[in-house]
Amino acid sequence: MMAGPGDETAAAAGGRLRASHADRERVIGTLKAAFVQGRLMKDEFDERVSRTFASRTYAELGAVTADIPAGLTAVPPLPAPARALAQPPANIEAGIRASIVITVCAALIWAALIFTDDVAVFLSAVGASATAFVAWFLTGTQVLGCWLDKRSGRDTSRSGHAHTVSQARAILGQ
Repeated sequence: MMAGPGDETAAAAGGRLRASHADRERVIGTLKAAFVQGRLMKDEFDERVSRTFASRTYAELGAVTADIPAGLTAVPPLPAPARALAQPPANIEAGIRASIVITVCAALIWAALIFTDDVAVFLSAVGASATAFVAWFLTGTQVLGCWLDKRSGRDTSRSGHAHTVSQARAILGQ
């Protein structure tokens, strides 16, 4: 176990002071570092981790790491990947679903137009088709924005692609 503040009291008490969860976690960190460095075999590591969780006092924790060098530091965490393969934002998925529903509705209205010559059905079909076109256009700009963000290395998980609205306006000239 590594020496730290208050260890003099523990040593003076003969190691009878009770260890905390943080003390056990520190010892497990030292065991992990020793395992990664090849100082412990897998079965020995598992056995010592079990003993660490069963330890109640500083003396018991000290016995677990007695033959491991005192200055052993924990293994540094792995660096985060440069580009995580994130799922598309929920608003893009919702936009795709809405576009599909609108397109199906427009197709059904056009199919109904085959059986009738009503002008209202024709206007409904044209209106539904126009709505489907706009829905697909807006969804497409969101997908394009997500793709551009991934190519530029921007974090797409937090942005929510609110900036794609301004991109769509720029495309439309508004």
